[in-house]
Amino acid sequence: MERRYCLNNPNNFCYICGSYVVVKQRQTITSFVKNVYHAYFGVKIGNQDKSWAPHSVCSVCVKALRNWQKGRQKSLSFGVSMVWLEPRNHSDDCSFFSCNVQGFNRKNKKHIVYPNLDSAIRPVPHRPDVPIPIAPKEIENGISSVSEESNSDPYDSNFTPDFRKPEVFNYSQLNDLIRDLHLPKDAS
Repeated sequence: MERRYCLNNPNNFCYICGSYVVVKQRQTITSFVKNVYHAYFGVKIGNQDKSWAPHSVCSVCVKALRNWQKGRQKSLSFGVSMVWLEPRNHSDDCSFFSCNVQGFNRKNKKHIVYPNLDSAIRPVPHRPDVPIPIAPKEIENGISSVSEESNSDPYDSNFTPDFRKPEVFNYSQLNDLIRDLHLPKDAS
């Protein structure tokens, strides 16, 4: 008989890097994390209303993003974060069902083998088409340009459209969009 529940709670994994996170290194997704994540990866943290997505991050990713934002660290080891999509089939397309983390701790968790599934796409390292971003000068206080766009209400009488630059997608983001829209390869 097939199991119908996951072996692991999604919140045992980091939303950013996808790694298993022990309780002592687990943090909630704060507004600071959301804003720095958006500044670094160019996309907003999503799916926080879904039960199949992690709602926590690891202290390693938070520290790396904070150090990048403060200019103490050049970059994270990857330029495209973990991509979480709704699993189509629980038994073979669910990262939390497929990944056994029982018996692992802070010291030996580096030996965990993570599946690369359609619903859980592993982070992509920096390369020419995934450049290292430059940290904005302000992000915690004024939240620079990251939050300006999200606070704009097109129905507000004081709304001014932003015509600075069109949004440019990298190859990975474009593939994610094509997959999310369920477009066939010949139509994309």
